[in-house]
Amino acid sequence: MKIQCPECQAAFKVDETQSPENGCQGTCKKCGARFRIPPPTVDAVPAPGGDLAELEATLRELLAADDQDAAAEVFLEMITDCARSGEFANAEKLHARMYDETPMALNATIAAGEAIEALKSGSIDPEHLARWDGIYAELTQEEAILLSFALQDSAYPADATVFKQGDVDGRLFLVEAGTLKMVCADSAAEEDTIIQEIQAGDVFGADHFFFFSVCTYSAIVVTECRLKCLDKSYRFKWMEAQPKLEHQLQSFCNTREKTSDLIAQQNIERRMGESRSSKVKATIEMIAADEAATEWTRSVRFSEVSPGGACLELKLNKQIEAEALLGEVFKLSFKLEVGGVTKPVKMTARVVAINFMPFGGCEMHIQFTKALSEKAVALF
Repeated sequence: MKIQCPECQAAFKVDETQSPENGCQGTCKKCGARFRIPPPTVDAVPAPGGDLAELEATLRELLAADDQDAAAEVFLEMITDCARSGEFANAEKLHARMYDETPMALNATIAAGEAIEALKSGSIDPEHLARWDGIYAELTQEEAILLSFALQDSAYPADATVFKQGDVDGRLFLVEAGTLKMVCADSAAEEDTIIQEIQAGDVFGADHFFFFSVCTYSAIVVTECRLKCLDKSYRFKWMEAQPKLEHQLQSFCNTREKTSDLIAQQNIERRMGESRSSKVKATIEMIAADEAATEWTRSVRFSEVSPGGACLELKLNKQIEAEALLGEVFKLSFKLEVGGVTKPVKMTARVVAINFMPFGGCEMHIQFTKALSEKAVALF
């Protein structure tokens, strides 16, 4: 398959057989940008069975005879059958094929698209629509269909962990049934602190869905629950293609109390030791899975440092690049003055959050692989 670097738009070919099922991180060979390579896709419609197989045979004959009008009618019947059976992915693939193979039958092609949308709309669970009326009420039919079919169902038993503090999980979760608790580790306490308990009709994960951060708390199931989850990739798609939908989602989440705000209110201590400001310049270099150096490097500057981590100032041009960096480990190289002598320092750290600044540039929050002593922090 073909992929394109989001930074410099360089195009590359990737062997789909070598791409993991869930996708992976890649590095542009031209500019060194890090970005996510999507999982392999299969564009072909699976071989139809039963009546669809007969329709496919008829369709091929009509296409061979260049009878586009008749072929379009067969396409329309196949697409409608798939959509009525809930096989919307296959219906969409047939619709795309219809555009390519019967370009002159425009009315039938439009009718096929309308049939898919109408059947999608009718298949949305009315209880789901009622429960999340605060989201759907302001959406058009097209936007409502996009959202409902992007949401994935998942179920968790009691005591299961949806995600752990420190995980890279940018999904947004809508609670259909059951209860959960949001738990945060407190370095000043003997045990983890329960920040918030949520139930059906609540959302969680917005802190990690709308912003660039590893999970700042754990989500643990209290009673068996059913969830609808939305992958963060949809947010990037909708920011340009469906801005109203993305805005409506964020507005709805803003009406709910954020777990990150509750953590701040309870003064939970998550930082190891005192921090201090710094202006030390450094270079960061990403580490590949096999621990070999990659071509991705950046010049950065420390703005704050503590025993457990630091805040770095750097430039990133794309939000998709920031998302790809979350959770990654890199080498950090800089120099410090020790006893009047300048010494090179090398260490490793993990990216835990990235904040884009209003007037350009961004802040990268990192966690050191090995904590520094208070004496070492004083050298910055």
